[in-house]
Amino acid sequence: NRGHLPWPNGVCLACAPPNVILREQVYRHVDTISLETRIIQPWYQSWVRRGVDVQRACILFGRYYDEAAEVNNPGAVRAQVHALYEPPQECTSNSVRFLKDPNEKLVHQIAARLGLEPVAWVIATLPRSGDK
Repeated sequence: NRGHLPWPNGVCLACAPPNVILREQVYRHVDTISLETRIIQPWYQSWVRRGVDVQRACILFGRYYDEAAEVNNPGAVRAQVHALYEPPQECTSNSVRFLKDPNEKLVHQIAARLGLEPVAWVIATLPRSGDK
């Protein structure tokens, strides 16, 4: 059977994996995320006031920019955060689950009118111990 003849690297055609199917990622890769303290600090302080025994998460809205030439990282992309949104969520000490959000469509419409889109999300949690 010719399909079982080894190739120079020792892999035969019958044993080779199927062809690769490339799919574009559903999110945009960024090299850096920038945000001002005045954007994240009120959300963080709210988490501390509620009690830091449970995690909280929020969605960061912003714009993508090509990094400046001075950074000496050609092709790098930066996400600049301009706003955040904390959707309804169910939180425990080690998990966050977003719940059905009746405002989700409106939030995204307002963001789009401001020229913003979701660029990342952040989770507030206590420091973890161990090697993980």
